[in-house]
Amino acid sequence: MTRDESNGSVELRLAEAQRLAELGRAESTSGDLDRALALHEEALQLLATERPTQLEVDILRWSGTVLRQVGSAAESEDRFTDSLRMAISLEYVEGEAHALNWLAILAQRKGMMVEAAAFYRRSARLANSVGDHRLAGMVEQNLGVLANIQGDLDTAFVRYRAALENFERPPDRQGISWVLNNIGMLHTDTGRFDEAREALNRGLSIARQRSDRQMECLFQLNLAECLISEGRWSEADAHCAEAQAIAESRNDRSSRAEAMKLRAVLQREDGALSDSQGTLEQALALARKDEDKLLVAELLREKGETGWREGKSTEARESWTDAMELFRSMDAVLDVQIMHDRLDRLDGNLQPSTP
Repeated sequence: MTRDESNGSVELRLAEAQRLAELGRAESTSGDLDRALALHEEALQLLATERPTQLEVDILRWSGTVLRQVGSAAESEDRFTDSLRMAISLEYVEGEAHALNWLAILAQRKGMMVEAAAFYRRSARLANSVGDHRLAGMVEQNLGVLANIQGDLDTAFVRYRAALENFERPPDRQGISWVLNNIGMLHTDTGRFDEAREALNRGLSIARQRSDRQMECLFQLNLAECLISEGRWSEADAHCAEAQAIAESRNDRSSRAEAMKLRAVLQREDGALSDSQGTLEQALALARKDEDKLLVAELLREKGETGWREGKSTEARESWTDAMELFRSMDAVLDVQIMHDRLDRLDGNLQPSTP
């Protein structure tokens, strides 16, 4: 068969791959992640016998995002890397920029902050060169997250506001919800709880209107964390339970581990110290499998706190020391200081307060 004679079948395969990919994207937002991944895989198989296309670049990236959520970090990175290489070979600048943004996100979660910043800046330059203002906004807020982790809260807020302005003209409700989530977390970190809840509840409303279960889960998690910081345990428990239910219904292992971290804190505050440690161990196994260095450090911090409440100072010291080293490797200066304070508390032989 000549190439001309095969044009019809090629076009049909491309059209079917496009259809499957769009179904997969919809499923990844509001449905089951395993189903989303299966749809993306089917689309990629249809394209396997054809020349590389921009569609294949995009599907590789979309499947990478799903693999990240289900806890397959290594496979996710492979997909983003393949997407980047193919985009470069096709001179598909927008695809290259998107792949770099996701590689930056993975590097950030693995604690490779210098590499993450470099990827973000390359992505931003490419996005601006092709006038992709939406991606530029995404990168701007991700740089804000990076600044937040490293304790530069003023820079984080400036970047979040810039990203929000990008998404508000013209209104991009999904993008707005992303930034509101980060603004809410920043306000929680700085103790501005009323403003945190206002931003998070506004974002939650948008997510529900869009049937965006992924973002709804994140907002529930962060509302729970805000309420925990305020000592409003029963309200936090309701949001945590909702987040965990969403994560489990979607097979979202990453969000499930985050929910388990908060569940362990609530168990500890309720006096169920043994249950808290068991929950933290389960969450640690998930986070380590996902190579999520930041979450591992946060879980070790909570593990040390629970151990201290149990009167197990040796175990608490070990967990807090390990957490401090992980935070230090990520230049998370505020978290490093918190761990120093915890270890000083041990050295001072201070007794834990009764929950």
